Amino acid sequence: MFNSRTFHPTASRGQNYPYPHNSPSPMADGRNLRMQHLQDALWCISRPWEGRAVDASLTALMVSVVGVVGTLGGTVLTQTRADRLKRLELEHAGNQRAEDLRRADLLREIEKVETREREASALRRQCYITLNTAGRQYMTALVNHLHALRRGDVSATSEALEIHRAAFRDNYAEAQMIVPTTVLESSSRASRRLNTLFGQLKGIEASPAGKSQELEVIEHGLDEVWVCLRQLRAEMRKDLGIDQDELGTA
Repeated sequence: MFNSRTFHPTASRGQNYPYPHNSPSPMADGRNLRMQHLQDALWCISRPWEGRAVDASLTALMVSVVGVVGTLGGTVLTQTRADRLKRLELEHAGNQRAEDLRRADLLREIEKVETREREASALRRQCYITLNTAGRQYMTALVNHLHALRRGDVSATSEALEIHRAAFRDNYAEAQMIVPTTVLESSSRASRRLNTLFGQLKGIEASPAGKSQELEVIEHGLDEVWVCLRQLRAEMRKDLGIDQDELGTA
């Protein structure tokens, strides 16, 4: 009779009955595992154990058990592998979404910075246009007033001079809040020279008698005021990215 306590087919294989499982098997999937169990069962069937043959009912039971175990084992292994692959796919998808969100946030921040820079550049450009225009109109009004003082009739030029002076003052005040230091320094020099010239002409306007020589001195100094305005324009163009030296141009 078959003794179940001594039935250890794998452990009982010796030198007289070589078996391919003495060396490590490379089979890893469910089908190879079932084949291994089936080979164990067939080996037990064909090998008398301690002088006793295994009966047919036990053989059938063993084959059935091996088949069920192999099927269940293969299913478990397949499901485990599928779960692992699914988990890896989910992790990869989550990492990809996180990376996409990070890139989207970075692009939004870059776009915000570029938008602010464009808006600031557009604001400075508009300020430079109005400041340059106001400065030249103020200077032109001063020159016209100087010639009117020589003629002795300032009724037409005095009002225009006040208008252009106020316009330059307003534009200069705006520029003080948004322009860089280099442009601010140039605009400050131009503003001082223009206002100095304005004060000199207004002083002569209040007492024009015998002031012809003073008017000559003021007229000779007009070029220095124009130089300040050209320097201011050059600094503004440089800040806007126009690399052209206009210090020697009118």
